[in-house]
Amino acid sequence: MSAGPPAPPPSQTPGGSNEQLAKALQDYKKGYYGYFEDKTDGWIMGVVTADASISEGSLSVSFRIEGGEVGPIHIVSPSLIPLRSPLQTREIDVPVSALETLPPLKNPDNMDYVDDLSQLSYLHEPAVFSAIKNRFLHKMDPKIYTYSGMALIAMNPFAKVDIYSEDIMKEYAGVSREAMQPHIYGIAEECYRAMLTGKDQSVIVSGESGAGKTQSTKYIMQYLAVVDSLSKARSEAKILKSETEDAVLASNPILESFGNAKTTRNDNSSRFGKFVELFFSDRDSHSVRITGAKIRTYLLERSRLIFQPESERNYHIFYQLCAAAPAAEKKRLSLDRWESFHYLNQGRAGVVKTINDIHDFKDTQDALSTVGIPVESQWDIFKICAALLHLGNVKVKPAEKDGSLDKSESSIANDDSALDTFTTLLGIKKADFVQCVTKKQTTIRNDTMVTSLSVDLANVTRDSVTKAIYTKLFDWLVRIINRDLKRESVHGQNFIGVLDIYGFVVVNASLNNLNTHNEKRRFEHFAVNSFEQFCINYANEKLQQEFTKHVFRLEQEEYIREGLENWTMIQFSDNQPCIDLIEGKVGILSILDDKSKVQNTKDEEFIDSMNKTLANPTQKYYIKAKFGNDTFTVKHYAVNVTYTAAGFIDKNKDSVSDEMKDVLRASTNSFFKEIFSPDQSATEEPAYASSDKTRMRRSTLKSKSTLGSMFKSSLEELMETIRATEGHYIRCIKPNMAKTAFGFEGPAVLAQLKACGVLETIKISNEGFPSKLTYEEFAEGYYTLINSDFWESKDKRDVCKRIISPLIDSSKYRFGKTKIFFKSGQIAFFDARRRERVIFLMNYGQKNIRRFLQRTKYKETLVAISDMQMHAQRYIAEKKLAKLRHEAALRKAEEERKRLLAEQEAARKHESIVLLQSCVRRRNAFSVRQKLKQEAKNAEKNAERFKEKASSLENKVVSLAAESAAKQTEIQDLATRNVALSKDLDTAKYALVAAQERIQMLESELESVKRDTHDLHASSGYLNGRMSVSTESGVSMAKSPSRAGRHGLSRAPSLKRSNSIVSKEHQSELKALRAENDALKMMLDGNRVSTVTAGSSGMKRAPTMTRGKSIYSGDIMELAERERQKNGNSASSTQEMIQQRTTSIPENAKALSHRIEVLGREMFINDICDALITKVQIPMRIGNDPLYKRDVHFPSHILGCLFAVEMDLGMVIELYDFCEGVVEAFQEKAKVDGNSRAIMCFLISNACELLGIVSGLQESESKKPNNRANMNILSKIRASVYGLLDIDLLSVFLANAIKEVIPLSAPALLETQDLAEFYIAAAPKTTWFGAAEEFANDGLAKLNMFLVDVGVTLRTYMVENSLYQFIMMEILRTVGMTSFNDLLQRKNFLCPNRAIQIENNVNTVISWYTAVGLDAAPSLTILKEASKIAMLQKTSASDIQAVYSVVNQLNANQVQQLLTVCYNPSPAPDNVDIPISLEFREVVRSHATASKTTDILAIGLTKQDQPLTVGNVHILDKYVPPSVILPEEYVQLLQ
Repeated sequence: MSAGPPAPPPSQTPGGSNEQLAKALQDYKKGYYGYFEDKTDGWIMGVVTADASISEGSLSVSFRIEGGEVGPIHIVSPSLIPLRSPLQTREIDVPVSALETLPPLKNPDNMDYVDDLSQLSYLHEPAVFSAIKNRFLHKMDPKIYTYSGMALIAMNPFAKVDIYSEDIMKEYAGVSREAMQPHIYGIAEECYRAMLTGKDQSVIVSGESGAGKTQSTKYIMQYLAVVDSLSKARSEAKILKSETEDAVLASNPILESFGNAKTTRNDNSSRFGKFVELFFSDRDSHSVRITGAKIRTYLLERSRLIFQPESERNYHIFYQLCAAAPAAEKKRLSLDRWESFHYLNQGRAGVVKTINDIHDFKDTQDALSTVGIPVESQWDIFKICAALLHLGNVKVKPAEKDGSLDKSESSIANDDSALDTFTTLLGIKKADFVQCVTKKQTTIRNDTMVTSLSVDLANVTRDSVTKAIYTKLFDWLVRIINRDLKRESVHGQNFIGVLDIYGFVVVNASLNNLNTHNEKRRFEHFAVNSFEQFCINYANEKLQQEFTKHVFRLEQEEYIREGLENWTMIQFSDNQPCIDLIEGKVGILSILDDKSKVQNTKDEEFIDSMNKTLANPTQKYYIKAKFGNDTFTVKHYAVNVTYTAAGFIDKNKDSVSDEMKDVLRASTNSFFKEIFSPDQSATEEPAYASSDKTRMRRSTLKSKSTLGSMFKSSLEELMETIRATEGHYIRCIKPNMAKTAFGFEGPAVLAQLKACGVLETIKISNEGFPSKLTYEEFAEGYYTLINSDFWESKDKRDVCKRIISPLIDSSKYRFGKTKIFFKSGQIAFFDARRRERVIFLMNYGQKNIRRFLQRTKYKETLVAISDMQMHAQRYIAEKKLAKLRHEAALRKAEEERKRLLAEQEAARKHESIVLLQSCVRRRNAFSVRQKLKQEAKNAEKNAERFKEKASSLENKVVSLAAESAAKQTEIQDLATRNVALSKDLDTAKYALVAAQERIQMLESELESVKRDTHDLHASSGYLNGRMSVSTESGVSMAKSPSRAGRHGLSRAPSLKRSNSIVSKEHQSELKALRAENDALKMMLDGNRVSTVTAGSSGMKRAPTMTRGKSIYSGDIMELAERERQKNGNSASSTQEMIQQRTTSIPENAKALSHRIEVLGREMFINDICDALITKVQIPMRIGNDPLYKRDVHFPSHILGCLFAVEMDLGMVIELYDFCEGVVEAFQEKAKVDGNSRAIMCFLISNACELLGIVSGLQESESKKPNNRANMNILSKIRASVYGLLDIDLLSVFLANAIKEVIPLSAPALLETQDLAEFYIAAAPKTTWFGAAEEFANDGLAKLNMFLVDVGVTLRTYMVENSLYQFIMMEILRTVGMTSFNDLLQRKNFLCPNRAIQIENNVNTVISWYTAVGLDAAPSLTILKEASKIAMLQKTSASDIQAVYSVVNQLNANQVQQLLTVCYNPSPAPDNVDIPISLEFREVVRSHATASKTTDILAIGLTKQDQPLTVGNVHILDKYVPPSVILPEEYVQLLQ
């Protein structure tokens, strides 16, 4: 956008049409901007597409409105109506007489964000509107405050903004308003400093509901409460307030609870006006602080007590009581949910997201205590509020008359629970109250008549009681607050008054008078415009008049102070006639008061009286209704408002019946009686001492004040106070109706600016000299417009005259004592002239530079031509010489060629003759050779035939001889094998006979022992059964459902210690011999089978015997094999050897039997698991001393030793149960202590070691023959331990570690800035309320601490190196993916400096991992690629190749998303972002679209499946730490 257009050019004939025409020709040049009205945006801009031109007495100007396709529109009219289209071209032909209707011009660009609207060169409506909009919608730094001369315009952002902290207060303390950005603290500081001069101050805060008036009032009071200590507390951490200042601030929660309510436009709307006077101590004292305060309230909205429109609420205090009152108090006050009360449920908005009724109720109680109301009195207040809620639930019904319901008469049921609760809480008589509600007593002279009220009138009477009681309560609270706030204040102290007044209000029915639909949306809506809206608008009329007078009084005082000559008083439209219509002697309020004094006067009579008195041609501000007799219209300064007269008289009377007052004053509730007593309020009816009650009432009726007259008096008192003070104005604006954060609706804002008088003020300001600059400022800015000889002149006024006089007419400016005053638009004109002058000087300089460059280039060209000619001549001569030499060389070469050709021809002929001769000789020799070869072949064929016949005969002879020898050998082998098998059979028979005899002998001895000991019998039966199962079916395995169940189902009772040693020895011998017997039987059967097989086939071997369960079967088989191999031994020698082997059985069986008994105990698994896993004491490092392997791995090694023992004893079922119990113990320990990093590392390390031990056992067993059963059970055990390690321990540990590292990832890699030269002062990330927030710079250090802690813990507990690498790399992969996914979601975050910081952070993390021997680069490659993309240039499509050249892991969609978070900050002072070109974005988008079906955007945090590799452990350490308590029998198992 170009700079603003120039202001009017110099005029030769001031005031003539030529001057206007020349002005238009200068203003509307190509590239300049003008404003057009728009229904949607308020005002839009259009650019001039061609210079203005004159054609047949008309001025033709062509505009293009921003935003779409071109469509020429020709309009010839003095009044232009903008047409809305995406992009329009508009040609305007305007007669010279209508030049004033041309579109308003835009100010220069340097005024787009001006702090004070009065500084605008073009001071018109669209310029003011655009300046406010530009400041409010600024992307980087939105501004909600703007000065408009002496007033402050405050836009409600509907979001939390961080501009009200104590630090901000300190910045504004003691600083002039012009030195700081516009802020409400600047107004408060200006008030305070002006008050110190001895002049009372007032701040008028106005605006519509939801514009932020109440909040602005709070900020002013907060600042004034601490203003004295602000300058003293610049270096302190906290600002201190006195008790008086705390009490002043405490009044806000009370008044908000009892006087604020939710409306459709504001969740915390003040439904009353208030004027707070803050009194300050003597300005000559050391500390000027608040000594007291006084609050005046105006026109509480009482109708809200009995009715709320849809989505609105009653006053906050009622909902706070229902939500936060203690249960006991709720029961005492009969309170329930808000939905159960008629006065609260009509708007159906009892719960509001932005309001916390429980928290607010506590704040209200604290504030009541702060202002000196004890807790007992507080609950008396709440009791009255509860009583009003119950009063709203009282049902008024038609009375029964002659068996039917008559609505003309009303009644209330005696059993109405709400009525009982109401009368009980207030202590009044129920019958008297019902009588006053349903009956009306009229006194005429000395006669009293009682008539029944209809149901509707009875409800009105009930509701009027509610309004009267609540008004009394509200007034009482204000008096109590004022009594507490008086504090140290004395008469005569200076004060600062803060007025929070309601804005101009109008209902839907009156919006027909507004200009546009959007203008209608600006005003607050009511069902009808009633008496309350009339009073509010009356107050706004008075305030607007005072504001207008004050503004122009200041403006004209400045003209006088500066000594301006030849200026006239500014004339403006005064709204005094409208005020006279309302408050005049024969005005609306006067007529209303007259009608209110007459009993039974109807509202129609009030309308008739006004129509007769006011509806005349001389009264322009009163409009009589065209139809009906119930409305009238007043022309207010903002808009015409139509009021409905219904209820005007009743509301103006502002009282209930005297009989009802007597009933209420007769209450037994002392607190209620106090607040309702007639002497508690100045506005209450005076009490007369006459004994004649009738005369008193009649006299009271004639003399008591009406609400209108009281409001008029209080308003006049307020205006006198404001006139006596120095006024400051704050105009609150609601930017949008939907309460959207930083939303902006142009028409709504324009309507509010018009309603609060800002635009009217600007229009009248244009009549004077709104633009003003000091002589120094003007000379410094525009000195380039005159000759440089005057630039250094010290007389700045003379310099200014030389600049101004040649350019503009004297009527456009005035010289003051220190300033120059200009008409509207003149500053823009001088800006344009300065720009043209600068452009001229630049062109002049460029012209001379180009001339110098061309002259220099011409001279250089002449020298170059001379040199070129010389070189060309030399080149031609050299070429000619070379040609002559070449021709001579060609002649010599031709002669040499002819000689060589002759010699070659002779040589060729000689070679041809020799070749012919050799060919003839070769053909002859070849023929002879062929004949000889044929003869030799025939001879060889005959010899080969004889050799084949001889060879076949020899092969037959050899074959027959070999076959005969093989048969003989086979016969011998069979005979030898038969003999050997017979000997083996005899040996087995002898061994079987010996074993059977020994078994019989031992069985007889065992029978005698069984009779003596029953327990030994049970044990022998158990072992015999176990032997038989092992012998018959081998090894079997069955899993039990639990550790305790397996012990109970699979094990017999243990042997008692009282058994004799002899019994144990016999039992062991019995087992051993039975095993030998079975083995011999199997051998015998095997020999028989092998004998039969050998006899039948002669070639098959006997099958090998499967491995039995007996621990002696291997020895017996070896013994039998050795006996068989001796071939010469007899059966007696075999029996002797078996007898010798079995003599040592009792001694070995004793120890083995004890081991089996210990391992088979029921609590063995529980004891071992508790001691080694569940209740184990985790070893900890002491100082820098490392832990030893045996200190960490003792549980796994002890468990491995026990596994090996059970494996050696053949207890495979018990071994599997034992393993299952160990796995369950590990799982339980991990569930309980899963969050402890040390415990989890200890468990992982031991589970890994146990897996290696099981693998070692499996390897050892694999070397043994016939061991498939044991190998199967070990495979299952290894699978269980592997699953424990992988799923129950390692996955849980990784999940906890990843949960901890995810919040550390983005702050470490994305936000840490360790490179000072690339530091980014303010990160583009914004908080919820829009303010910039700097990141903490310790993310990398926190990540380092976490990684070091995890790595040290893993190393301390000696976790397998492969698992250590896997865990650390998984954590790093999570860090990389989390940071990258977070980066994709940060808009305008990634810039070149940020990318350098990220790359530095990534390299730092990689260096950490490299230091411990890990390669971290692959896990962070995707982040490095993202940072490289941010550092590359991205301005054209040719740069796309460079972007994709650095991409290996990123897909197209991710590249496109990265470009949306990238921004390139400009190094220029204006700090405007350098955009990525559209061409570049389109190429990237096309890449993303092409791969859209396969590419993903964010990276999922899935665990990488990787098989665990653990080495086998063969050496077991049987070390038991002192901290592990095991029974001695268990320890002996390890020996």
